[in-house]
Amino acid sequence: MLIRTFLLGLCLSVVIQTAAANPCAATVYTYQPAPGQFVNLLPAYADGDTSDDMCRKVEAAWLQQTPVTLGAWGGYVVFGFDHMVANVPDEYDLCILGNASVAKQSADGRYWGAAEPGSVMVSYDANGNGLPDDEWYHLAGSEHGNTATVHDYVCTYHRPAAAHQPVAGVSWKYLTDSLYIRWTDNQGGAGYVSKNSFHKQDYWPLWVSADELAFSGVRLPDNVEMLGTAGTNNILWCYDYGYTDVFANNDERNRMKIDWAVDAQGNSVFLPGIHFVKVYTAVNQYAGWTGEVSTEVAGAFDLHATSTTACEHTASQPSVTLLSNPVRETMVITSSTTQHAAVYNLHGHLLFNINLSAGTNRISCSLPQCIYLLQYDGGALRFLKQ
Repeated sequence: MLIRTFLLGLCLSVVIQTAAANPCAATVYTYQPAPGQFVNLLPAYADGDTSDDMCRKVEAAWLQQTPVTLGAWGGYVVFGFDHMVANVPDEYDLCILGNASVAKQSADGRYWGAAEPGSVMVSYDANGNGLPDDEWYHLAGSEHGNTATVHDYVCTYHRPAAAHQPVAGVSWKYLTDSLYIRWTDNQGGAGYVSKNSFHKQDYWPLWVSADELAFSGVRLPDNVEMLGTAGTNNILWCYDYGYTDVFANNDERNRMKIDWAVDAQGNSVFLPGIHFVKVYTAVNQYAGWTGEVSTEVAGAFDLHATSTTACEHTASQPSVTLLSNPVRETMVITSSTTQHAAVYNLHGHLLFNINLSAGTNRISCSLPQCIYLLQYDGGALRFLKQ
């Protein structure tokens, strides 16, 4: 059982924000993805970009609710609000947007979809200096007490040597380098972030000069079940609550309660509110054509701000499901209502527009083999064109 503690020196009163407060996360302090297939693309890196430049690019992407990648396990982003997000008893306080699709229910009652779980940490500005340098607390999600969850996990990625020669995949023909970026962990484990034919850019964050990147946190149990041959038919199981990029943005299970905060020993703590948030990829698994499990984040919102938040807006937005994924000659898309959609490549270039009608839509798709983004009124999801 968790022991509930109270943090000394914190104001215990709950303050609902005024209309002057910006409901969305205002500042990105650190953007440090782990290596991954969308790194240097979401957002796009340009020669000479610094860490600060990449933070500003994340902010710009979030203004459009465009997702940015956190890469493989441990990759993270730290951001803050221009006010305290209040901890209101018995209410959801925080919404973090991702690009997960509408979840589907299996015969045994579990849910699956494009779930790439990200763990959420929060911090209260106890010293009042406006910087994320105070103590951090995990929001304890549904897998916090799972015996398969590894706490105090450390994973280190090693940049490939200049003389590294690619080793093509044997089981999966679309792997152009199955031994690309090696990782090792403190549990005696090791593996690779493989390179695929869909993304030919460097997977190492190019604004980082170091030859090693080490991350620490909680490793959640694997959530990808690969079916069929060559890993092209995957089920990404959803965790019940407490993680981002698991359920669609308009799903209540995508929302967070500050009251879930726990300290490093797993004890429940009381925070009157929070100013800063850290999200990191929490599953370390390679999943066939979808590549490494990599959390995407498209912004965050205070659910108590008096102005209409994006989460409240998306709650009334139509839902979309892409039934044919991977896509071959035809995209089969179901929509809850008539709406506009568009397909983009991973550089953010518009490829074509789609007018969806309520019900099932069949859209001819002659794109080259690659991974693309389908953006619609209520969010976005990615798909593979075979």
